[in-house]
Amino acid sequence: MLQIMRRGQRWILWVVIFVVGGAFVFFLGSGGGGGPATSAQVAVRVGDRQFDFRDLDRVRQAQIAEYRRVLGDAFDPEAARDYLDQMAAGSLVQLAILAGEAERLGLRVGPKEMRDYLRTVPGGLDSEGRLDRQIWTDHAEREYGSVTRFEAAIRDQLLAQKAQRLLTESITPSDAELRDLLRYQLEEVRVAYVAIDPKAVQPEGEIDDAAVEALLASDLARVQTAYDDRKSEFDQPEQVRARHILIRIAAGEGVDPAAAETAAREKAAQAAARIRGGEPFEKVAEELSEDPGSKGSGGDLGFFPRGRMVPAFDEAVFGLETGKVSDPVQSPYGFHVIRVEEKRPAKLVSFDEAKASLARELLRAERGGQAADALVAKLLESVRGGKTLVDAARERSLSIERPEPLRRRADGVMPGLGASKEALAAVFALSEQQPVAERAFDVGGKRVLFERLGGERLSDADLEPRLATARKALLEERRQQLESAWVDARRKQLEASGELALNLGEPGREAE
Repeated sequence: MLQIMRRGQRWILWVVIFVVGGAFVFFLGSGGGGGPATSAQVAVRVGDRQFDFRDLDRVRQAQIAEYRRVLGDAFDPEAARDYLDQMAAGSLVQLAILAGEAERLGLRVGPKEMRDYLRTVPGGLDSEGRLDRQIWTDHAEREYGSVTRFEAAIRDQLLAQKAQRLLTESITPSDAELRDLLRYQLEEVRVAYVAIDPKAVQPEGEIDDAAVEALLASDLARVQTAYDDRKSEFDQPEQVRARHILIRIAAGEGVDPAAAETAAREKAAQAAARIRGGEPFEKVAEELSEDPGSKGSGGDLGFFPRGRMVPAFDEAVFGLETGKVSDPVQSPYGFHVIRVEEKRPAKLVSFDEAKASLARELLRAERGGQAADALVAKLLESVRGGKTLVDAARERSLSIERPEPLRRRADGVMPGLGASKEALAAVFALSEQQPVAERAFDVGGKRVLFERLGGERLSDADLEPRLATARKALLEERRQQLESAWVDARRKQLEASGELALNLGEPGREAE
């Protein structure tokens, strides 16, 4: 339960702290904390704060309202009942911990603060602008059961807000830090790159058997690793080779569906009868089949494993004996007449069977890599001689790519090329004085050389108008991180001491 609660969405906390705080307007407020509750009523207990099922339902209703606002009619509260209960309980735990931590730090909420808060809530003042005690008393007794619990709810909400303000005030990002963050987020660089595929530059000629034997003798472990990495390729499932004749069911305006289905079935049955009577399957398929992909090859579909075809066809073909002709089989495409030509049982190609071909592939890839490295060296030599990378690549008829301007990304992805954090960092380190990277980077299986074509370096003056927004976003992000760590540490202490308990099932049953 608690693990599920920890994974809850953070917006629920704000529903409790702000929507619930303002719920003295909407009567969705979260009560509890101060007044006594019988053990049968307690849904959430955090230290000396207790929340009953009425409190749990208030938060739950706020969650439902928020989900409906976001998802509309697609949200089904009944289907999400258990999840909503868990999330509501987690929200109450979070609120209680924040309020309790505020008290532990010496923060307090006095009667004047509570009265000032209530004055900000529309509908709670009399005609002379004073607190209407009768309105608030009626609301407290109706929604919270007592004035005491109502006051405890206000106090907890204000204490939680104080704890959050304390966290925010402890975070002071400098202007220099904000500028670095903005540069990271906003700066772009334009590049050209040359991507050399080792497979495309492999020397012609086959790898001889002597080289294969030499690799197997000197580095069998390397070949074994290649086999282990690609083992799924050598686990061959059961396969069949089949032919078929497809008769489609006519459709369209004025066509009787039932009559069209009967006609197609009869036509397929006649085709099967002709083949059983001795006519070659290939000849009948070329004459009658309405599958353009296989008609010209006598209906031949080649080898395929289970699951490749639609279920009805799959079931029929794998249940058919080799050489037998099926009765008409209906699928979403129409009616099929099928003959199985050959079956291959499932087979795992062993390492001994695969090692020679794997060694040959490794040697071929090694030769391609060496050729690619040699080409990279020639390009860099030309660059050191004063040429641009673009000119050096053009002289060798190599393809030059100029992608959209790149931005820094935490995952290192460069659209159209692949992902390499190291390569992306190197691109942003290029300058007018050193526009070409000193080495190639492995990206997407290719050797890639980059050249900086341009890009705007943002000055402090460029960033100045954005500092206020960046500071607000960074403060909120770090406050949430700090709050999460703070609350989680306290929650673990409460769990260990048995001071945190949830009871979302039968009244009187508490469960952690």
